[in-house]
Amino acid sequence: MLDGDIHVSGSEGLITGWLRAAESDGPRIALIVPEGRAPIRVIADAFRPDLFENGEGHGHYGFLARFRARDLRGTRRILLVDEETGGIVSETDPGPLDEGGGEAALNVEQLIAKPAHWTTRQLSAHAGNLCVEETLAALGPRTFVDRVARYVFGTEPDRGSLAGLVTAIEARRLTGTQAFRAMIETAESLHGGPRELPGVHEGLYPFFKETGPG
Repeated sequence: MLDGDIHVSGSEGLITGWLRAAESDGPRIALIVPEGRAPIRVIADAFRPDLFENGEGHGHYGFLARFRARDLRGTRRILLVDEETGGIVSETDPGPLDEGGGEAALNVEQLIAKPAHWTTRQLSAHAGNLCVEETLAALGPRTFVDRVARYVFGTEPDRGSLAGLVTAIEARRLTGTQAFRAMIETAESLHGGPRELPGVHEGLYPFFKETGPG
């Protein structure tokens, strides 16, 4: 099942939105289609804190693009279309636009100098949105703890210091989510407070919805 939304922000043709499939953690390709005009193709993979905090999975489903306002003249609908299925997920009325605005359509890389990242505090508070227990079931306690520790601490884990977590999970004294939160608390203590962690699509993210390590 697909879900998402699209908005025209301000008067310059700036378009924001999000797109996700409930059955997969992977990013979708979004087509932003002004009615009767050529689409802009974007990857819906940017972190949206509002989505994450409102229970929309891991929250990395956002996109951002811009049309020249004069190219939208007379357009009554802008559609959000999922490229793979061709399904229309959402639509919006662009409303009045400033035709003296920017000259070129920009892609997300040009519009965002520094992508938003989640923090350890957000991850701890909303860990239930993530596929933590599914990942533990697929990997087993030892590999699970190794991968999560590498992600949270940013270094190769000291397996001796993590042995207690592995044992507690094996004995079912801790769930995977509790172990994850315990590592976050330790990382924040070492760092002196919350810190940013890499996003879902940056290589170290340890959790996955599939039934195998993949």
